[in-house]
Amino acid sequence: MDTNIRKGISEGMQVQIELASKVGNEYIVMHSTKIDICGHKENLMADPLYSMLIVEMTKYGNMSIDCPIEKGNYFVRGFHADDENMMVKMAPYGDYRMDVDLKHLEKGSKEPTPVFDMKMYATFMAE
Repeated sequence: MDTNIRKGISEGMQVQIELASKVGNEYIVMHSTKIDICGHKENLMADPLYSMLIVEMTKYGNMSIDCPIEKGNYFVRGFHADDENMMVKMAPYGDYRMDVDLKHLEKGSKEPTPVFDMKMYATFMAE
């Protein structure tokens, strides 16, 4: 993944992360979290989805979903979750999707502006 952030953001960053499991032909959301990442920095890593995403993304590039986000070019290459990660260890075999939706709510605005949205797919299986 490559992206260009054209404007630095230091407040009003909202991220929604959903983890869904495939059941039949559709994905069912198992866990969803919505976080103001600039407003509650002390509690961010307590959320298992957010902490997994931050830890794993920083291993494979220079992108992080953390506040502030500086203007610039960012990338993530070869991303995968570590087998020792708690979320990975707890997940039963199957197909999964993680949706990450990052938005910016500017002061005085009622509607957030999309920054980026991504979907990641994974299959957990026995070795």
